[in-house]
Amino acid sequence: MLERLRADWEFIQADLIAEVDKDFGVFEGRVFKTELFARYLSRYQIAWLRISLQSGIPSQSKRLCRSLSNTLENIFNEIRSGMRSLTIADIKEILRIEIRKSILHSHHVHPGTNEFSEDSVQESLRHQRTRKENLKSTLRQNLKEYESRIDQTLEAIFSSKEIELHRDSVDYKQLRRNFVMIHNLRLKWSENLLENRVVKIQTVKQKQRLC
Repeated sequence: MLERLRADWEFIQADLIAEVDKDFGVFEGRVFKTELFARYLSRYQIAWLRISLQSGIPSQSKRLCRSLSNTLENIFNEIRSGMRSLTIADIKEILRIEIRKSILHSHHVHPGTNEFSEDSVQESLRHQRTRKENLKSTLRQNLKEYESRIDQTLEAIFSSKEIELHRDSVDYKQLRRNFVMIHNLRLKWSENLLENRVVKIQTVKQKQRLC
């Protein structure tokens, strides 16, 4: 029973969160979003938590503030204690999954095209090249914006694996940059598959003319 719980824990968590969150809408997947929580409070005119120090003596107020700060820090540390740090094994696994997804995506382009029609393949090839150039343009002009979209993807991945997120760490930045490279390669792989198909069609046509 324990092994089954461990194996299905991520799905159980997702179902529990979805059930609780249906009346609030403050989660994205399994990730709590402060901005969604703020919207919920604003929608129902619920005031943010405020604490009155009830003291006009500055020295007492400062001591109380320090005490509250330490208490909150301890609470956050307890929450983070259940998380673990990003490891090389984690990075390899995350990248391996993303590469596999990219390979599957690139192969999906081919079945979506009439592979017996050169016009159809050429049209798909033009579309794929446009997507590749658009991505290159986005990376040149708005790299930060594209990286922020990857941050959202990685945040969900880290949360599902209970990995503590440190966006300023060298390992995280390299992982994010690898995601950018993989997305670029995904379009390149799709383009190569279509180019190869065009060559095959043209080769068949040449053989037919020779016959």
